[in-house]
Amino acid sequence: MINFAVIVGIGYDTKGLFYRFYEVGTSYKDKGVSDENKLYIENGMLQGKPTHNTNRHYVATQIRRNLSYKKD
Repeated sequence: MINFAVIVGIGYDTKGLFYRFYEVGTSYKDKGVSDENKLYIENGMLQGKPTHNTNRHYVATQIRRNLSYKKD
């Protein structure tokens, strides 16, 4: 299965550093943008579970920069 997620923030909680993401591949809007959608660096990989289906396990395999982003 191929899924796409958009990283929208970064934070720190009791489990450590996390990246918050929006899951664009779900029809559950409230869960797709949940504050609990977090990816953590574990075993050298960026990974986590979506709120709408905790049986799924996501591992980031590619990260692309937003082309419209301009660093000052």
